[in-house]
Amino acid sequence: MPAVATNLDACCGCQSCNVCPASAISYDGENKVVISADCVGCGACKDSCPCGVIEMQ
Repeated sequence: MPAVATNLDACCGCQSCNVCPASAISYDGENKVVISADCVGCGACKDSCPCGVIEMQ
């Protein structure tokens, strides 16, 4: 079940979700979260995101 970033306008760029053990989290030029295909679906990023930007699918 991979993670997806939704509601990117809510992303504050705090980078709290950068706890990813697979290093699948990065940020674009506007500090918006980007989740790569390396996501293993552990949910650590979702659990740490204070803005509710990340969901599991």
